[in-house]
Amino acid sequence: QLLTELDGFADNSGIIVLAATNRPDVLDAALLRPGRFDRKIEVMLPDLDGRKKILSVHSLSKPLSKEVDLSYWATRTVGFSGADLANLMNEGAIHCARERCKNITNSHIESALDKLSIGLRTSIINSSNMKRIIAYNEAGRAIVSAVRNGIESVDKITILPRNGYFGGLTKLKPDEDVVSSGLISKKLLLTKIEIALAGRAAELIVFGKNEITQCSMNDILYSTNIIKEMVTKYGFSTIGPVSIDSDNSDLFIGDGIIKKKSSVADNTYSKIDKEIINISKISLDNSIKILKNNRELLDRLVNILLNFETIDNSLFKKASLELLKVWLNK
Repeated sequence: QLLTELDGFADNSGIIVLAATNRPDVLDAALLRPGRFDRKIEVMLPDLDGRKKILSVHSLSKPLSKEVDLSYWATRTVGFSGADLANLMNEGAIHCARERCKNITNSHIESALDKLSIGLRTSIINSSNMKRIIAYNEAGRAIVSAVRNGIESVDKITILPRNGYFGGLTKLKPDEDVVSSGLISKKLLLTKIEIALAGRAAELIVFGKNEITQCSMNDILYSTNIIKEMVTKYGFSTIGPVSIDSDNSDLFIGDGIIKKKSSVADNTYSKIDKEIINISKISLDNSIKILKNNRELLDRLVNILLNFETIDNSLFKKASLELLKVWLNK
């Protein structure tokens, strides 16, 4: 019925039809033909100034404390949509009401941001040995990120379990340029891999290869998937600038199964496997070198985590700025 009305057979030239979707990739092509929805406006995620204005709109009816600086929270919410920002202010108000406070403070918004970005706390780790292992994993990731991306890149380190995360979490600040442009460089991907493998690197340095744990399981899976895309999609390897289709799933037709024949030679698959393993090993070695050069800082951060369980950006800078400078100037 909608397509019939849009075809223009009736005299309804004074009517303009507007529609919105967050899944343009699944729209029927018939809707996008000339004469129908033929003006397309893509609404991108808000930039820094946009986030500040959106936060100000959603805080108009809320009792904000004088200490709250919306410009600061705009810098902390890179990649948030307008709905996410509205939700942030609503969650902040809920935390404020739960504590029976009259005004929404920075701590309330911080708690709301934690809930939205890393989930709710699930439990407390009682094992001191497990705490220590998790602390070294998270401190290792934070140090490698600080060395590669700068101290400001580390937003928060915690050993408190959160929904969807095994053990602790190192929360890193998204890069505004990457989020806005969508462009990803080879250097950026290699840095992501080194950070992901830094937890395993820390365990190897501190506990030895026979005492490593499965704490880095998800990080290893994450880094391996990045490397696969580097090699098979982006041409970021010695194999060359080629895109290799690795979809060899079976086709089901009726009661039969048709095996899809791969267009990639077995020898090429062997090269891909070797390249993935090689990049993984090199990245792990780089993380180990960084952490060995920052061993004093690694132990210092672990001690802080064991005592306070969470390290924010200001405490991380205070604990590591001098030591990281010493290593970076070598």
